[in-house]
Amino acid sequence: SLYMDNCTFEKNPSVNKGVIYVDEHGISKILNSKFYNNPTNNTGIIILDTSKSALVKNCIFENNTAGEKGGAIYCDNKLTVLNSTFFNNDALNGGAIYTKDSTIESGIFLNNTAADRGGGLFTEGNSSINNTLFDGNEIVNRTRYDTEWLNRGGAAIYSLGSLILNNSNITNSEKDYVMRGHEN
Repeated sequence: SLYMDNCTFEKNPSVNKGVIYVDEHGISKILNSKFYNNPTNNTGIIILDTSKSALVKNCIFENNTAGEKGGAIYCDNKLTVLNSTFFNNDALNGGAIYTKDSTIESGIFLNNTAADRGGGLFTEGNSSINNTLFDGNEIVNRTRYDTEWLNRGGAAIYSLGSLILNNSNITNSEKDYVMRGHEN
């Protein structure tokens, strides 16, 4: 398990496993923490690989990049995000977050980008989003990726499962701002 409160991670480059990697079947809690300018060549600056569940609350993620999934967070199970801000994060899929099942409440997703799907959020499973702002998230062209996989949509949200969206605003997003997709 992981418990983190009031921490700051800034300018921590990673080649493989992100800045934080949790590979156990526990419960992860990340509270009141900030993540700035952390690049990784692979998946997410925070990787919650086999956690039973993960809570991210009152956190800020800004200018983080991932070469694959989840510019800020990759979660392979149930993720709950409360009152957190994701600004200017970038990845191939899920510019800010890539997850299976998620609950997001009172979140802010600003100017996050993905080359393929889910500029703000990519979710494979069941997701509920409440009182959340998605503004200026987009799908952007990149020459480093195979063009066959570029620009499939969901500038704000790309969902492969069920999506419940309540009392949320999606503004200034292009390329099919919310998309329900399927794997090719």
